[in-house]
Amino acid sequence: MLSYDPNLDWRKFAELTIKTDDLDPVYVGLQRCDMPEAMLMRWCAAFVTYYHMGTAGKLCLYEGDEFWAKLWESYDTAPRAAERRHFRGNSGRKAIKQWINTYKTPEAFFAACMQPSFMKLLKKNIPQVGTYFTWKCMDLREAVFGYAVDWTGAENHMVTLPTQGLEIIYPGVKPSVALLQVVDNINHLKAPPRYSRACGVAEAETIACMIKGYYKNGKAIGHDIMEKRRDLEGYGEVSDLILAHMPEEPTDAELV
Repeated sequence: MLSYDPNLDWRKFAELTIKTDDLDPVYVGLQRCDMPEAMLMRWCAAFVTYYHMGTAGKLCLYEGDEFWAKLWESYDTAPRAAERRHFRGNSGRKAIKQWINTYKTPEAFFAACMQPSFMKLLKKNIPQVGTYFTWKCMDLREAVFGYAVDWTGAENHMVTLPTQGLEIIYPGVKPSVALLQVVDNINHLKAPPRYSRACGVAEAETIACMIKGYYKNGKAIGHDIMEKRRDLEGYGEVSDLILAHMPEEPTDAELV
């Protein structure tokens, strides 16, 4: 990881986070690994369920009813990221049943999670795909699958963490306004992992999420890369493939 500097200007923090691929190493590994699209759809369906890369790597090998059966069998034991800590008990099981009944296949389920616009997905009210996972699914559509996304209105729908981060750098400013100010400060940089467009709302929201971790909790740049690489270790051939394409943990020497 890079040496932690509590006095680092947030704009430099944003730049380093983007340039080291710590912004979201998940998307980098997935986009680079050239997984067949159907398998990638199943990987994302499992990832949205438990938000754990290793679990997704195991489950994506199964198709159709067998995929759902394995997803269901994993419910009590699958590791979950903090963002899915509430995906337990009857509410999570009920959501999985609704996904199966409505979409039939995991590919069709995740296709429904990749609407062409942020607001269209948010308004679909897919069970357990709320505001946070609307951001994530739209990120996957754009960064990993390479399909365009209309982010209009997304700045008005943020969860607590990015709004807390924005309050640190723009105290007292309305979150939607502050987010667009972040965009203004990073849009000279190309957006990873495709580098085919300028950084925009999607990248600004992720930066806003990470600001609290850095300035309040001392979470150094590169921590997310290290964590996600660890989540892949020991989870089989698909996870090994993704791991081989993940960004390496950055060092100070590389940036001199």
